[in-house]
Amino acid sequence: MGDQGTRIIIYNLWEDDQGQLELDFDADEHDIQIRGVNRDEKNIQMANDYPNSRHFLTYRHSLRSYAAILYLRIPPGFRMVLRGKDIQHHNIVNDMMMTTEVTYRPQPGSEGLAKDSNIVAVVTMGFVKDAKAHIDVQGYNVYHKNRLIKPFWRLWNASGSDGRGVIGVLEANFVEPAHDKQGFERTIVLSRLETRLIQMQKTYWRTYCHKIGYAPRVNKNNFERESSPDYSPETSSKKKKAASSKHPAAAVNEFGEGPNSPPLTENIHEDDLHTGHTNGSSHKGIPADKFFPKYALSQG
Repeated sequence: MGDQGTRIIIYNLWEDDQGQLELDFDADEHDIQIRGVNRDEKNIQMANDYPNSRHFLTYRHSLRSYAAILYLRIPPGFRMVLRGKDIQHHNIVNDMMMTTEVTYRPQPGSEGLAKDSNIVAVVTMGFVKDAKAHIDVQGYNVYHKNRLIKPFWRLWNASGSDGRGVIGVLEANFVEPAHDKQGFERTIVLSRLETRLIQMQKTYWRTYCHKIGYAPRVNKNNFERESSPDYSPETSSKKKKAASSKHPAAAVNEFGEGPNSPPLTENIHEDDLHTGHTNGSSHKGIPADKFFPKYALSQG
């Protein structure tokens, strides 16, 4: 280790009924892995077949895989060495294709934040490069002050295949992590962030899922109506309620959307969300085709 650094020594390990240690040092001579329910042999095989999804499939049982995504940025001169071999830092943005960036700006004052705070979170999201195989990989890597708190946080639990393949990464310094750094404290700030992240994933998925082989989920008429400068989510919501009262038998899907409702970004306010190119320019707006403009996509 030289004259500086931190050495971690593991001892007093438990043995199971078969005399095996709770940690596996034999599967990979340069890794420490967990035995039991977190170790899925099917996921290990899939990680070999779909390398861009490897960290999603292995971080639960592999210390090397988890440590590779533990920090969003690595300071100069910083190294992590596991069993004699350096851990290579990995940013999951490199696993994405069709990437886009969305800037989320929590409302100061109303969410427990200081009124003079100017805090934002830039959410980078896209399809994992293995998404055309339709494997169930999705979730957000949420960092707090550079440290991973929620790996592949799955928020949208849709029925069927909706949401599949969409991954994202963001650094949310305005939410408070739990004392064990394995989650966040349940606050209004966190709840509103969760709501926004779900909306982002829904909008992205419904706009671009057809590009990776899924059936289109978006009604073109809704997009055209939402693209109008006169479109108002608030007015649309009132119309939706009125239509529902007149036609109680109208079909409603699992998201609470009727056949004439504009579902995608109804609760996204212009003050909270701004979409932009990956090069930093921004465009305000609520419509889905502006929320994720096609020219803002970066092919990976």
